[in-house]
Amino acid sequence: MSLVLVGRRLNKKAACFLVVSCFLTLSVNQCIGTHQQIIEDPLCYSFIVPLLRFDNASLGNQIYCKTRHMINDFLREQIPVYWMSTDLTASVRDITFVEDEKEIFFEKGSFIIQFTGIDSIDEKIIVIICDYNQSSEIEKNIDVKVPVYLLTAQSNIRAYALSEVKIAQYIDFLTCGESWYSLVAYKCGFLDYEFFNNARKKLDNSAYNLLVWPGYDTYYPYSFAVLETIIDLSSGRNTAIRKFVRNGGGFIGSCYAANMAARGIKPFPKYSARKVQNTNSISIGLLSLSDILCGPGNHITNGLEQQISDTNHPIAYGLESHLIGGFLLGGPEIVEVGDDVTVIATFKNDTKLDGTPSIVSNPFGDGQVVLFTPHPEVSDPDIALNLWSKGADESYSAKKLIANAFYYSTAQDEKEQEISESRPFSFISDVWNETLDLSGLLNEQEEVFGEIKNSIYESIESIASLTARAYSIIDLTQQIADESTDPDEVRESLYLAGSKYLVYCFDLLKEYLENTTMILQKIEKIYPLLKDDSNFIGSIENLKNDLSSKSNELEKLLPKCFVKIQKIEDILKNYQEHKAFKNSREKLLKKTSHDIEIQTKFAFQYMPMGLFESLKFLRHYWYDYETSLII
Repeated sequence: MSLVLVGRRLNKKAACFLVVSCFLTLSVNQCIGTHQQIIEDPLCYSFIVPLLRFDNASLGNQIYCKTRHMINDFLREQIPVYWMSTDLTASVRDITFVEDEKEIFFEKGSFIIQFTGIDSIDEKIIVIICDYNQSSEIEKNIDVKVPVYLLTAQSNIRAYALSEVKIAQYIDFLTCGESWYSLVAYKCGFLDYEFFNNARKKLDNSAYNLLVWPGYDTYYPYSFAVLETIIDLSSGRNTAIRKFVRNGGGFIGSCYAANMAARGIKPFPKYSARKVQNTNSISIGLLSLSDILCGPGNHITNGLEQQISDTNHPIAYGLESHLIGGFLLGGPEIVEVGDDVTVIATFKNDTKLDGTPSIVSNPFGDGQVVLFTPHPEVSDPDIALNLWSKGADESYSAKKLIANAFYYSTAQDEKEQEISESRPFSFISDVWNETLDLSGLLNEQEEVFGEIKNSIYESIESIASLTARAYSIIDLTQQIADESTDPDEVRESLYLAGSKYLVYCFDLLKEYLENTTMILQKIEKIYPLLKDDSNFIGSIENLKNDLSSKSNELEKLLPKCFVKIQKIEDILKNYQEHKAFKNSREKLLKKTSHDIEIQTKFAFQYMPMGLFESLKFLRHYWYDYETSLII
């Protein structure tokens, strides 16, 4: 053992306290005849991460997100995680060993992280838990701790074995809200995330296990059947998607996607010409992934109510039975469900929709389909508080709905799991002591991403200018609406909402870019510790090339946004001065506003995904380094 390590361990007050507490709580037996004292070393059979409910919604939201980050880190490191499908009362110890053994009730939806019997993997499990439960050298918000307990006895549980969630999100000119699902994914640590618009070439079950389909772009008339048929016939998209789900991939969609996944749209129940059970049939017009029949689109409702009708379904884990919140933006009415479809929730207290399904799921071949008639992704507080005037309450369960759907649609089948592999408490405390606080090692920093960071800074400045210009559009639009007595002109307020959406997108892009630079600086901090690792150096080069490519693509898009924003400003100023061209103005405004949205839509394929890749890289190599220090 090196003197550096010895010195570091002696200086860790928290670690010393942990060791003392551990040995104080160990039982002492008297050997018969010799009276020799033998100190027991109790066994831990797994770690349990409880599904908790909090009166403080904001704190609960933070802990919920951080817990999912930890679980997804385990899955990316190929560490087994089980998602409990039944409640469990078990004997446990607090992970700091301070409290005595006690019985605790764990609600279904809690997680089990089981030992493997392989030292390097089991050590990494403890390393990751330490970073989330005690202290982390590479993460922010270290005051928020993920609660973890030690299971002290063998047990059998019913659970889903979780898989690493690898998400492909569909994007084309008919979709909108590209940032919404990916933002929730980022908040909850689902970092294997890509966009695609060519299903036949890219949608591969070996690369992805989940397809996400977002909402519909209201710029286009809501008669998408013809457009969708043209897209499918020209690209073979629907057949590729059905094959992906049939072979075990998950499918999650909201609003527009519920229509697309249906077997028909009222009054044309035979529209797609076959029943969904015939999974090998050719698809024209609709995907027919779910045996539901949809009615026409509905009214816009913010703050709608839903009633959970199947509390045992994994999508409902951790949810209150009565959900208040959510956003309905013209989503379909589900008027009929087939035998294989499970209704998870229904609308409540809505004159038209009361009692009709709002969330459904069903198998399709070997895959799972989850459909939301409303928009849970839009209703998340991180989105709604910035975008919608009424916002969303922190207690609304948007992240829970979406994270549960991600896990459920990619998990292995539910079955009985035996929890029998164990490690002694001393094994846990020894690993913990070696890695509890390594911040003293991060004293040096090498410049690795200089050009990339400079490019990111330039993009941040451009986005800040775009945001300021978008606010000028908001001001001009508001002036026209305030000064006008013509109801037609008040419709300009529609562009006010569109401009606010642009500001939201620009702000989010800026946040992603700023977070990327912080992650890159942390990688530069660990670089001196790992620069002799050839795998690390090779991966650094791959990351740099990937980030450079994404940064270049983003830089091509931003000037186009400036041109379109200038066009909108010119249109509005010309009208203010001359009060003319009202009809042509509305058409131009709508077209130009949509052009900017298209630019920002495709921007989310680049640097946000660069942030995801950088964060995955940092965590993976830091956990490897921490584990390598264990003697």
